[in-house]
Amino acid sequence: MALKKPFDTVTIKEASETEITIEGYGENQIPTEPSQNTAGVVAREMMPDKNFKIHLQKGIPPGSGLGSSAASAAATAYALNKIYSLNHTQTELIEIAAKGEEVAAGETHSDNVGPAITGGFCIVGQEIHKIKPRPFKITVVTPEHTSKTKEARKTIPRDVTLEQAKQNIYRAAVMTHGITTGNTRKIGHGMKDTIAEPERAKTIPGYHEIKEKARETGAHGCTISGSGPTIFAVGPNPKKTGKAIQKTFKKHKINSKLIITEPGPGTKEK
Repeated sequence: MALKKPFDTVTIKEASETEITIEGYGENQIPTEPSQNTAGVVAREMMPDKNFKIHLQKGIPPGSGLGSSAASAAATAYALNKIYSLNHTQTELIEIAAKGEEVAAGETHSDNVGPAITGGFCIVGQEIHKIKPRPFKITVVTPEHTSKTKEARKTIPRDVTLEQAKQNIYRAAVMTHGITTGNTRKIGHGMKDTIAEPERAKTIPGYHEIKEKARETGAHGCTISGSGPTIFAVGPNPKKTGKAIQKTFKKHKINSKLIITEPGPGTKEK
């Protein structure tokens, strides 16, 4: 699902040679070599005969589980399509942006670039299905330690039991119903994952205590955003829930940032 905030701003101009500059989160850790940067890969894929100066104003921390690399890729694809009137469909833009993700995640996938381009809630598979969610508040807490998507994807079990599969399919359906109706209780019920979450939880200090504290504030659901370590939750007391999560991180000597956000429109012109 695309979020209204945080977000990246990407500026693109034609140049004699391709150059990537970065400000904000990750400016000293994100690769600026075009072949190693998701925005650079997308630009070369779309316009192989042109060079660009691409400036990334990073509002999404890299390695946070919030789709930082996807945001840069999606914005670049959208911008070039608009500037040069390439007339790519949303589906084509998602496919192009997904190729940029390979340098960050180790494989081409549309999990994050899909909603980044379409906005709203996105069901990603062989086809992309956008669902416009009813407005609701989302608690997002990002701790000051990172997770590499490429490594985190390796922790997902390749073999699952029938019961695990049944539970995840059921909860995905319940969550989708909650998204379409704006029912945060159902969204929260659908947020429990029996496959990836138990493995990724091991990399986040105090994770099970965090979930418990979130529930105590009335949260209907609390889980890991993407590959982590960002935590997100839904419920009637978003700020109270966020403060409780931050307090628990602090107990483990980890600082964090709290954002209260909502479903967002995806990539757009500034």
